[in-house]
Amino acid sequence: MENSNIIQFSGYSDEELVSLAVAAKLMNMSTSFVKSLKYCNKIQYYQMGRCTRIKVADLKQYIDKCRVEGGNEESADV
Repeated sequence: MENSNIIQFSGYSDEELVSLAVAAKLMNMSTSFVKSLKYCNKIQYYQMGRCTRIKVADLKQYIDKCRVEGGNEESADV
């Protein structure tokens, strides 16, 4: 994970539950993007009545799964 993501998550424990708005802020994405992750079941969440909460560890896991490794420049076809 990049240093900027580490700084963003520094005030939260992995077990802490956050709202969709806070999750979006931590991910530096829009709230509607986080809602789409929820509705497409791409991220785990907790539903308590009308309140949705996401565990910080699950956000970090999702970000790690989205990581794309860069290729070796020497072997790249241009």
